[in-house]
Amino acid sequence: RKEFTFKDEIVKECQEVLECFDNPVALHIRRGDYLINSGNHHNLSLKYYEEALKYFPDRQVVIFSDDPEWCLEQLLFVDDRFIVSEGNGPYHDLYLMTKCSDFIISNSTYSWWGAWLADTGTVIVPNVWFGPNNAHKSLKDLYPSHLFLIPFSLFLCLCIYLTLYTDLRYSVSIKILFLILLWNLVLIQSDIV
Repeated sequence: RKEFTFKDEIVKECQEVLECFDNPVALHIRRGDYLINSGNHHNLSLKYYEEALKYFPDRQVVIFSDDPEWCLEQLLFVDDRFIVSEGNGPYHDLYLMTKCSDFIISNSTYSWWGAWLADTGTVIVPNVWFGPNNAHKSLKDLYPSHLFLIPFSLFLCLCIYLTLYTDLRYSVSIKILFLILLWNLVLIQSDIV
């Protein structure tokens, strides 16, 4: 990380924007080429962002995107806690992203770099990174265990295990609660890890 630093001019030009930050969550939305090349790139749904935002209720959220106009039109982001980064270059946005406290990243190396360079907080990641043409590619090196949130699918497996394979130490009511939780997790499993 020491090798990857931002030029002083970028840091200086971002100082005014940083004064508006209040322990923000960085949220990245990639559209652009992902919309026209969905065979190689998975397009994340707004449901992914809606579910991920539940981890950060009442927190300031700075949205970084290659399509800020689209972001401004989405009802999900109308609350005053949302700030859409507009008019900055990609280097400025990346620097600003690294100054956030937590992260909801898209399936994009741009936001991955922002979270990795920041080296702080919780990072919510999508479980589908590639489109169908690249679905066979491994994500093993993409999600370092020291940086990212425990994958949602592992939590799902834990709930299945506790529901089906625990001995009688757990009452029937506890198992029913796990089944309800499991059902809710299945409903939102489509995009969140």
